[in-house]
Amino acid sequence: MLRSIFVVNFLSTQISAIALKQEWIPERDEFSSIEDIARKMNSIKAIGSTFALRDEYPMTECQIEIMLQITNQFENGPTNNGLIYDSCEVTADSQGISAGFIQFTTCCGDLLSLCNDYIQQYQSDKNFFCISYIPALQAANSAPECGEDGNSVQLNMSKYGIDSSFCPKWTETADTNANFRAMQRQTALNEYLGTLQSLIQEYNIKTPGVLAQLFDANVQLGAVSDIAAAATVKANGSPANGTSELTWLGAFLEARTSYTINLGGAYLDTVYRIQAFKGGIYDTGNLNFTDNKIILPADDSWAMSPITITC
Repeated sequence: MLRSIFVVNFLSTQISAIALKQEWIPERDEFSSIEDIARKMNSIKAIGSTFALRDEYPMTECQIEIMLQITNQFENGPTNNGLIYDSCEVTADSQGISAGFIQFTTCCGDLLSLCNDYIQQYQSDKNFFCISYIPALQAANSAPECGEDGNSVQLNMSKYGIDSSFCPKWTETADTNANFRAMQRQTALNEYLGTLQSLIQEYNIKTPGVLAQLFDANVQLGAVSDIAAAATVKANGSPANGTSELTWLGAFLEARTSYTINLGGAYLDTVYRIQAFKGGIYDTGNLNFTDNKIILPADDSWAMSPITITC
């Protein structure tokens, strides 16, 4: 999975060699459930079975599921098999190992976070495969080859103590351990939605469709605050001062496209995910996932037929 590892000023073509993984994953809290995430984050409340930003604008478990499924489709390719928890490989995109339904990576550090989250929550599981890999995952997280010169290369993971049995163990654990699958969901929400709460409040974002776009952009690129600022300029405002969320979403998608194009290289081949989101949510105005369903349009570069996501 391609992850953005450079800060790009997409209003120009200048690229700064500052690792985004240091900028867009702030200090984290540890959470034990979606409801616990809700209780501990500012302005979020657990309301029955909902994950809510405000009482009057709840995000239901179904809407969360659709949000996760959208990113899963982009990260693992078109699939009708639900969240792909068991995928794992050493990819040729300078990110080391990519695994799970959002493609947690060794270089980005969220794979290490996931393993640590599981170990902390399930301390009685002494056989969890990640335990023996923690020092190696820490070393791989700071590997100098991660995104070196912006080139796409396949890292030699054995150099950092991660042998060829890691991915088979990941796949087996994901297929047989429901707690590990649940932890993938929890860590994804914590890392990529929970860390956006200040921004969500600042821009007064309320709808599941816009939240899903922020989540997806954060998973792939991380530079959500920069893209949001550019979107606000394009839209001549934000939902915080009366601009509709649909208008602002359109501007955000345009700004994200510019950002992605300016990254260049293999990122040029990922613009399809922005276009698919635009066709399935922005163009239809389906910001609330009406009838608990969205349809992502077909695209020759991605899906040969429309993808229906429901819950």
